[in-house]
Amino acid sequence: MRELILGGLVIPREAGLRLTQEYDTEDAVHEVRMNGGELRRQQTWGNKIRTTIRGSNGLIPVGLDGLDFTQPLLLSCIRVKAVTSPAFNIAITPNRRSDAGSTPLGFARIGRTWQRTDLSMNGDIAELAQVPGASLYQVKYWPEFLCFATRPRETGDVGLGFDWSFTAREI
Repeated sequence: MRELILGGLVIPREAGLRLTQEYDTEDAVHEVRMNGGELRRQQTWGNKIRTTIRGSNGLIPVGLDGLDFTQPLLLSCIRVKAVTSPAFNIAITPNRRSDAGSTPLGFARIGRTWQRTDLSMNGDIAELAQVPGASLYQVKYWPEFLCFATRPRETGDVGLGFDWSFTAREI
């Protein structure tokens, strides 16, 4: 089973019996109206992940007080992300987990059904086995990246469980 890991510290499942992870993308995008009213987009960098992770109904505290939040930390995510394409060779981010149980997975869509298909990695290109009649292919992967994370905000009722959350931004 995949584990949530921050700064080399595994967050025990008992710390958040219900875990949620939300992904957002950060981009340096500016839209400018020209003299004639035309809208132009300027982008200097983009596609950096910002994620918020929440644990609730924990039996124990999250226990991250020993981490140095002033330094970059490696975050191994637990929520899957995906890239979909009509092509069966799909480029995916190099910032992905490679530990046991976290290797990318391949799927092909036939009609309205997604079915698992073989996948091999060639660098950052996922090469999926061609499936007759497939209209789309998808690669699912779990991100892993260096980030700056906030100290967890911890809440909860005394004696009724532990809730916590933190936000991490890809460097």
